[in-house]
Amino acid sequence: YHMTKSKQTALELVQKYNTRSPEQLCALLSIKVMQYEMTDNIHGFYAIIKNKQVIYLDINLEPEQKSQVLAHELGHVLLHGEKNLLFLSKYTLFVPSRYEREADLFAAYLLTDKERLNGFGYNVIATEQLAAMCGISLQMAEMIAEDTQYLLS
Repeated sequence: YHMTKSKQTALELVQKYNTRSPEQLCALLSIKVMQYEMTDNIHGFYAIIKNKQVIYLDINLEPEQKSQVLAHELGHVLLHGEKNLLFLSKYTLFVPSRYEREADLFAAYLLTDKERLNGFGYNVIATEQLAAMCGISLQMAEMIAEDTQYLLS
């Protein structure tokens, strides 16, 4: 159920706002994005400050990485927002908790533009290619690759 909720939330968002850009979506949803210098391999986290949803990002992230981390944190806001937990994304270390996996899955569906894949044989496309073509991490590409029905639809 939770995995389908991640996918459904991401795809509905893209359909409603006609964008896959996490930056644009945060602006449209009035979610504040702050950039700071972060340490300890923490790339981003989400918090509720004075009833406002805020996503904090490491200022030193590469643009593609920033997009992935922001999409992941946006997943937490939309899927787990009411829990008001502090989610720390050690983006390079894949944390196998359910919430982290759900947020990763949301990010994967949000950032994977199937239009970019048209003309490629989905069954032969490598996850590395999928990651490179859609600007997503290898983990996200592996999650999407598992959903062959989605890729073939």
